[in-house]
Amino acid sequence: MPDDLVPDDPAPDDHAPDDPAPDAETPPPAGFDAAGYWEDRLRKRGDLRGTGQQSFDLRYNRWLYRRQTDVLRQVVATLEADPRELCILDVGSGTGAFIDFFDAYRPAGLVGCDFTDTAVSLLRRRFPSRRFHRWDVTRPPPELGGPFDLITVMSVLFHVVEEDRFASALDHLCSLLAPGGTLLLNDVLGSRPARTHPHVRFRSWEDYRPHLERRGVLAVRTVPLFFTLNRHVVPRLGPRLLSVLRAGRLLYAVDTALARTGLSIGRGQRLLVARRRER
Repeated sequence: MPDDLVPDDPAPDDHAPDDPAPDAETPPPAGFDAAGYWEDRLRKRGDLRGTGQQSFDLRYNRWLYRRQTDVLRQVVATLEADPRELCILDVGSGTGAFIDFFDAYRPAGLVGCDFTDTAVSLLRRRFPSRRFHRWDVTRPPPELGGPFDLITVMSVLFHVVEEDRFASALDHLCSLLAPGGTLLLNDVLGSRPARTHPHVRFRSWEDYRPHLERRGVLAVRTVPLFFTLNRHVVPRLGPRLLSVLRAGRLLYAVDTALARTGLSIGRGQRLLVARRRER
């Protein structure tokens, strides 16, 4: 296990974290309609608040996404292949923040998918030269045109709260990854799972490891994503206060500086960089 995967405590406060985290084994409430929840959410907000943190304003969410794309840019720079030669799959494309980021590299292939019709329609309008599919990652994939050299799964897997569906999602993702290909996903990767809402379950590295390694996908390293930006500080009041004070720029600078120090991320999120074995 890479040194930076030594587990520590998870942060129960990424998406809609105002309520106390229940026990990790608490099942989702009967009748919770995940697809309906996200369709409704994206119909109401077809911007970064729809896929990001609703409790913060749009300006603050832009800083959250900027921090994530900064980290993605660092990772892409370390890949051996020229980005223009890559075939990329973005899972959970939402309103297209990461499609926009990768499209700037002019990759050989760029495919996006989401499990809501609302997102897929929006993406096809925004990026008419790229292909988009409706796909629930917990189900067998449609014909996506892989295998893919790079697969990104940002803020998706901790919304899959059932363990059997989580295992299926990882199996499907690994099956689409080319030999030597890179898988990028984010989670807390701490020492224990944490439930914050019916649609959120953060997981530890040990929850991921057996599913990935069984398919020949091994962890390379993790990269800090957030230290302070996705912290509410004061439940309910905190997000509004941070938005009013326009604190996004300041906390973005703090997180960027802390990441450069190499300090342990503590209770924040990590980006996992994993690679499939060559044949």
